[in-house]
This record gives sequence, C-alpha cells and structure tokens, in this order.
Amino acid sequence: MKILAIRFGRVGDVVLVWRAATAAAEEGHSLTLLTDSRIATLFEGDPVFSRVIGWDRAGWKKGALKGFPNLLGAAWRLRAETWDAVADFQGFTETHLLARWVRARERVLRGDVLAVRRAHGTWGAGGAEPDPVHHDVEDHLALWRVLGVSSPITDRPIQLTPAVIQWAEEFWKRTGLNGKKVLIVNPGASAPYKQWAPLPLGRAVEAICRHQSMVPLIVWGPGERQLAEEVQSHLVESAILAGDTTLPQLAGLLQRGTMMVTNDSGPMHIGAVMGIPIAAVFFKEHSRPEISGPLGHGHRVWWVSKAESEQWERFVELAGEVLHG
Repeated sequence: MKILAIRFGRVGDVVLVWRAATAAAEEGHSLTLLTDSRIATLFEGDPVFSRVIGWDRAGWKKGALKGFPNLLGAAWRLRAETWDAVADFQGFTETHLLARWVRARERVLRGDVLAVRRAHGTWGAGGAEPDPVHHDVEDHLALWRVLGVSSPITDRPIQLTPAVIQWAEEFWKRTGLNGKKVLIVNPGASAPYKQWAPLPLGRAVEAICRHQSMVPLIVWGPGERQLAEEVQSHLVESAILAGDTTLPQLAGLLQRGTMMVTNDSGPMHIGAVMGIPIAAVFFKEHSRPEISGPLGHGHRVWWVSKAESEQWERFVELAGEVLHG
C-alpha cells in the first residue's frame, strides 16, 4: 500500500510515529511522512519512510492569510498523487483538512477515537468507554492496525547518513572524547515546566561524572543555549558544550554516548531510539512515564514532584542503576 502519514509538532511525537511506522515498513508498505521541515531532516538516511516531505508551517502559525498559499501549495502537491491510504496522526484542523483533501481510498484520523480504541480492543462491555493507561506509541500503532498492519514494532535505530556519522566521529575526536565514558546531558524540554532546575541538575551531573568517571557533554535545542550554559556554570569540572546541532547531528552524538540524563523531551525519545541508556526526570505535576517515558530496556525514570526534585542525590543513585543494572 502507498500510505501518507501526517504528523507535525514536537520532535518526540514524530519520533514515536516513526517508531510505530516500523511495523508497517516490515510489511513492505510504501510510506511517506509529512512533517515539519526541521524534523524531516532526522529521517533523511532512514528507509522506514521511503519519502519525507518537510513543510515549513511558520507562515501558517503567524497568520492564516500569510500562511494560506503555503498550505494550499502543499495540499495541491499531495492531491496530485493517488494514495491507498492517509493516516492523520495529529488530529488538528489543518491536518484534518489535508487528510480530507488528499486523493485516498481510505482515511484514518486520530480524532476517530472509536476506531483507535476498537483497534486496541479496549472497549468495555455494553459499549462502556474505559480509560486505559498505555504508552503514546500504542495510539500511533493503533492507526496502523486500522489499516491492516499486524506486524510488531521493530526495535532499531534511526539510520543516519554517512555524512552525519562522519560528523559525529570528527566531533568525538576534536573534543578528545575517544576512549572516554560520555554522559550526554539534555537540560531542555518542550516547555519550561518540564525542565529540571539548572542547580540540582548541575549538582546531579557533577556527582554522576565523579562517581562513574564520565565526561559531561551538554546538548540543547533552539533557544536553549543560555539554559545549557547555566547548567555548565554549576559544574566544578568543565563540561563540553555541543554547540548548535541539527537533529541528525544530535542523534549521531547520542548514538556514541555512554548514558543520557534528560527531561521528558524530544531528545529523550531520539536517545531511546538510538540505543543510549537513559536516566530521565519526569515531574508528577505534568508527565506520566507509562504514557510518554523512554521506550526500551535499561532506562530509568525519576518520577517526582517539583519540590522533591531538589533532593538530587536520589537521582544519582538511579543513574548508577542505569549504568550497572
């Protein structure tokens, strides 16, 4: 089947859509992903999606009149093709309109709760509607199930381009990281309320590196450089700042690291896919690990309140469990 998958927004959400799509790719379906231009670069070397279309939605967000030509152009380009199916993993008005506009024999919309829950088999007796707790990736997989995909999700990393792999190798050599255990630290998140305060994070990183003989490497996303530098300022030993990196470059660094310390964030999900062991901080006020935690074996999540997160010593113990089981 020739299938168009639509998902914009946060990096982590798109990574989980990719992860669920590995099941469809296993069955030989031809998959195309429509997503944000910046996120699209992450999958340039990966075969799960035979094509990735990057769409710059900045104009659409700033104003309907300014962004309308961009939206209309994307819609017409997609409509020029014939699809067996289109899957809207977003459920927003714009993606709903795109899914309806595309020429497809079948459409699966995230907003179709009935279809998703039936695919999960979670409808109760007499049509009762339970509130099951499951990981976000299961919701994405449910849409593929509606399209007839029966294979399980494949546990594999995102395949990077040779240029990205070479860049990461050169970065490791240039910064003197070859032969060392590297703790990759991601202090950012999609919203400030998901971020661990720089002071306790810095103290925890300092203790982990001291106890485990590791070198800290701090990464960040757009607009987070100041946050990264503030975390660095709380370290006695100098940390390496990764600099401004693209998403593929970030994935390349994570693939080479020893362990990752992170908040609930997009880079966390990239790290889980790339196979680096993760020690993550989730705040009870905003996140649930069973719904959006890192997928895979060997990861640990410190699920605490904002007030409890000041007691960073417990997180240091958890990080030791990640490294040594």
